[in-house]
Amino acid sequence: MISNTRSSTPHSNSFVTLTGYLLVAIVWISSGLFGLYIVAHYGGSFVSSKMEQWNGLFNPNLYDPNYIQATRGMALHFVAGGIILVLGSIQLLEWVRNRFLNFHRIVGRIYIFACLLTALGGLTFIFLRGTVGGPVMNVGFGAYGIAMLICSIQTIRFARIKLVEQHKAWAIRLYALAIGSWLYRMYYGFMFFTGFLPLEAREFRDPIDVFMIFFFWVPNLLVAEFFIRSSTNKLPKSIQLSGSLMLWLVIVFISLATYNVTKGSWGPAILGMFGLY
Repeated sequence: MISNTRSSTPHSNSFVTLTGYLLVAIVWISSGLFGLYIVAHYGGSFVSSKMEQWNGLFNPNLYDPNYIQATRGMALHFVAGGIILVLGSIQLLEWVRNRFLNFHRIVGRIYIFACLLTALGGLTFIFLRGTVGGPVMNVGFGAYGIAMLICSIQTIRFARIKLVEQHKAWAIRLYALAIGSWLYRMYYGFMFFTGFLPLEAREFRDPIDVFMIFFFWVPNLLVAEFFIRSSTNKLPKSIQLSGSLMLWLVIVFISLATYNVTKGSWGPAILGMFGLY
């Protein structure tokens, strides 16, 4: 995420670097917990053939025995999605890339393959069955899946032709999209457990839902561009500093949201996987 490029504004670049590392760290911790939750709740239900447990407050009617192929697509989406949440942050660590290049390449191939499967699995479900939120959600989630496919292909393409800077830029964009499903859960979980939204099943067609259909991934790309351009000194110092300060607010939000969602939902499912709840 952070480049070694020298700049005429070392202090602002240092602050951007610190912000970037801290953001990746908190995202890794939180998304890792979400990945464990996916394995515990959705994976456990799939293995035990109790996929009706997929249906709940957040995913009403997600599983329907009349749509077997759509269910398989969603299962693929879940499994591959859990993999990319764990591996994505590793790929952004510069010291890993510099010291363990072969490891970076091997993990990168697995990561890209998982990203492709995640997107294809989700798109398969949308095509065969459609989303709970109707046409608008179909379009928003479909565009998200297509964007992931494009970023995955571009990331591996530039790596193969050894255009490192372009490869890094597309990898950052892909990472920003890959964490989108986790952020979607975070946003809703935070709104549920803080009382902003009623803790009840939703049809996901209210104005807040329409807003969230695009908010969980489009702003991520703007943040990605911020880091890409900051690393190559294409942004003024004032924008770098103000952007970093805004991201500190994001870090605080993620920390609070992770605590609330883990306490109310992820934690019990994860502990239950190990027989501790």
